[in-house]
Parts: sequence; structure tokens; C-alpha cells
Amino acid sequence: MEFPLCKSCELRAFAKLNLTLEITGKRGDGYHLLRMVTQSVGLFDRVALSIDAGESHGGEIRLLCAEPAIDPMHNTALLAAEAFFRATEIPNHGLEIRIEKRIPTAAGMAGGSADAAAVLLGLNHMFGGPLSEEELSGLGLGIGADVPFCLRGSTMLVEGVGEILTPLSPIPECFFVIAKPEDGMSTAESYRLYDLLAPPPAARPDDAGMLAAIADGSLRGIAANLHNALEAAAPPEQIAEIKRALLENGALGASMTGSGTAVFGLFDCEDTARRACRTLAARYRQIYLTGPARRGVEIAE
Repeated sequence: MEFPLCKSCELRAFAKLNLTLEITGKRGDGYHLLRMVTQSVGLFDRVALSIDAGESHGGEIRLLCAEPAIDPMHNTALLAAEAFFRATEIPNHGLEIRIEKRIPTAAGMAGGSADAAAVLLGLNHMFGGPLSEEELSGLGLGIGADVPFCLRGSTMLVEGVGEILTPLSPIPECFFVIAKPEDGMSTAESYRLYDLLAPPPAARPDDAGMLAAIADGSLRGIAANLHNALEAAAPPEQIAEIKRALLENGALGASMTGSGTAVFGLFDCEDTARRACRTLAARYRQIYLTGPARRGVEIAE
């Protein structure tokens, strides 16, 4: 289909948290092999796609975003659009991508991957679904390791370099308080520092314990098994301070997410979570209160 069924589409691209993250090896091409329990959360970016079928912007993909950290010329959302048009051989008559950032950058919450997933799903929707879920996932993996998860979302065991996804039971209703310190860390830098650790960290996540807790719907069991191997490569005092503050203010458990440097606390009571937000806001500018999400991307009605 050369022309879209609809010329515009708005989507919500949800962030993720890692309940566990273990590095199991490294491929010859430098990619790390991972085993993670990953959870979508309700914090989201707004992504709006608009096709201009006229001649004024023929073949151009324009990205508009007010967030200074987003490079409008080199971005995962642009890569996703280019990959979609290349894979489908649909002519690009001009595409505008507008992103309203809410997910913090350099936080380990897959903000860029979520935006890329939204572009892939949005364009596929607009052009009548030329690509299957598997094909979209394959395109996404070429953009970033978290994109396949972000395309589907909810609660999943993620393995390999991000391509092996096993759905898990949704976790029970709960609340996440997320604190993002001013100093972020890129994914590449986090893994580079991890590779320099000698010897590598001995502590490993209890995957069996985490999977059992999720299957049982036990928030306390989930909280007891939070673990992120990349914490060993992050600023130790900074991460430990946020975790301590969350636990002192009622969190059942706390952990860094992804490559950091955002840290989250898991709460079973909304009032307690809100009080923790107010307390931590006195020290950290970026504080978020959210809960589990059941998908990675959704089309806004």
C-alpha cells in the first residue's frame, strides 16, 4: 500500500524498569548477552506521526522534540522510520515525528527504544499492517536491544541480546517511585565500565525466586529478588544513597534500572509512595510516581 489509510497517528510509548538484569556473556561482535525480567510502567512519551502526501516534504523525515538531549538528526525514532520504509519498500512521501518527552534520558528506562517502537507500530498501523509482529521485532532489534520488548511490553523474561521474549504473568497492582539523579549514564558507557571490572561481580540475581514470586503474585517476593548486575559499574555512593532513601521511606525493595542511573522503589501502598515522592523531591529534581503498564505502546484514542 503506497498511501496510508490514515495520515496521522498519536501513540503512548511506555518506559520500562528492570526487575532483574544479569550479564551472561559477550558475543564476538561485542554485544552483551543478557537475562532480564523487564516490566513496562505507566510513564510514557507522546509520539505523533503525520504523513504529508504533498510535494513540500517529499522523502523527508523530520523529528521535532523540545528536549535538548534529543538530537533531531540522529535518533532511534528516525532510524525506526527509515527501517520501516526500507523493509516495506513503501515510498516515503514526507513524515513528521513529534515527540513529547516524559521518560527521562540517560536513565536506563528505554526512552529511546520506546519511541522507536512507537514509530514502528504507528507506521505499520497507518499503512494497513504490512509487517507482522515478528518482522517488526526484527527491525526493532537492529535499532536497539530494548525495542523488541517495548513493542510488546507488560512483564517479560528477556534473553539473548533482547530478541528472546517470554511473557510472564502481569505483576500485581503496585507503585514505583523513580528517582533520577542529575548525572546520567549512556548505555554504552555503563557496559564499558562493567567490562573493566575485575573480577566481575559475584552476586547474581535469583531468577528462580523472581519468577516464582511473579507467578505467585507476591510483591514482597518480587521486592526481595530485585537485582541489577550493572549497579556494580554505576556511581556506588549515588545509587546506594537513593536506594537507602527509598527503603527508609517505605519501599519494599529498591534497585537501579537498566544501565542507570535511575533508581526505583517498589511500594504496595499509594499513600506511602506519595509521601516518599515528596521526601525525595527535596533532594532530586526528577521524581516520578507510576505503576505497572500492560503494554509497551498504545495508540491514543
